[in-house]
Amino acid sequence: MDTARGLPLEIARLDKHYADRSGTRRGPRQVLRGIDLEVEAGAFVTLIGPSGCGKSTILRLVAGLDADFSGAIRVGGVPIRGPDLSRGMLFQEHRLFPWLTVRQNVALGAFHSGLGAAALDAHVGGLLERVGLAHAADLFPSQLSGGMAQRASIARTLAGNPRLLLLDEPFSALDAFNRLALQLELERLWLRTGITMILVSHDIEEAVYLSDRIVVLEADPGRIRTVVENRLPRPRDRVSPVFNALKARLFEALHVETGAPPAGLADPAHTPEEAIR
Repeated sequence: MDTARGLPLEIARLDKHYADRSGTRRGPRQVLRGIDLEVEAGAFVTLIGPSGCGKSTILRLVAGLDADFSGAIRVGGVPIRGPDLSRGMLFQEHRLFPWLTVRQNVALGAFHSGLGAAALDAHVGGLLERVGLAHAADLFPSQLSGGMAQRASIARTLAGNPRLLLLDEPFSALDAFNRLALQLELERLWLRTGITMILVSHDIEEAVYLSDRIVVLEADPGRIRTVVENRLPRPRDRVSPVFNALKARLFEALHVETGAPPAGLADPAHTPEEAIR
């Protein structure tokens, strides 16, 4: 993996408030408090936590889609000043333009690349090959399955050659088979490109399978509860005792918020220290 391609991220003392629109005159509602997080270039980090803890808000702030916050967010050592092609974002919905073909949608992601027609066509063709959609290049979004549409969305995001990829539950609407297939594809892309990736997920198994580090947040207001290092070797075995032990540790970290015990999973006290810190 070429980590030189990825960009590091630094978040320091990040606070975020939303205005109260309920008419109760309680004042602004704080949704994030004191977020401190450093992500190394080329790392894969997942944010997990209960609904309302600010996971997606963090992504929006890093993407530059919302500039109303206090604290500091620096990407590659530079404070963010709005959206930038070096930061790509993938949403829960594919957001493809229905009147454009798959090829045209992906090409739109490279609109500001400055590539000539031939180079752009080769670039788009290569991306479609990478995500397994070369055969569907001339189809419209209405002709795609959910998994195919999300793969097209991944290709469009990669078309701008981002060095930091922000993923807001991109597989949540997919069936189990397509979710697993796209997790594998995302891991391959990460290993091949060295792009820094930050994933928001409610799926603990997904977090353990994909991540180097898992950031557990709690709500009201959103803040970091703990950070779990994941040193399990790749490729990861989803049914191994150490994999399930790490899942158990994350369930335990979320226990206060979810109220659900880590039933039936391995005791985290017996987790090998070399795999989980």
